[in-house]
Amino acid sequence: MTRPHFHEELEKMELRLLALGELASNAVQRAVDANLEHDDDVAEGVIAGDDEIDAIYLELDQGMLPLLALQAPVAADLRLVSVIMHSSLHLERIGDQAVNVAKVSSVSFNFSNIYFSIGTPTELPHSVHEPS
Repeated sequence: MTRPHFHEELEKMELRLLALGELASNAVQRAVDANLEHDDDVAEGVIAGDDEIDAIYLELDQGMLPLLALQAPVAADLRLVSVIMHSSLHLERIGDQAVNVAKVSSVSFNFSNIYFSIGTPTELPHSVHEPS
């Protein structure tokens, strides 16, 4: 006996997992671009976009438990449920790491501006780096 509602829900979850993967992948790419281009606007976009990644993860995580409890999937369906739960956790974590990379982007950009304005230690006046 097939369970059309169960399989529809499972397919929806699978599609949401694919969307989550796309968002996480784009977040990583944009975070790297923000670092390379020293673009704070892109970095802030990555940070703001993490909320959507978190929301999809929670949707998958909270939607899967009732599905497991009410439908009691077996064999291939149970493996797919396991893959969705496991993968969504890791994709959400990838999104979090993209946020960390984006945050480093603005810090390193500000640091490089300071370093550029001060100069290297050999360019500093002797009174700054030698005790008197």
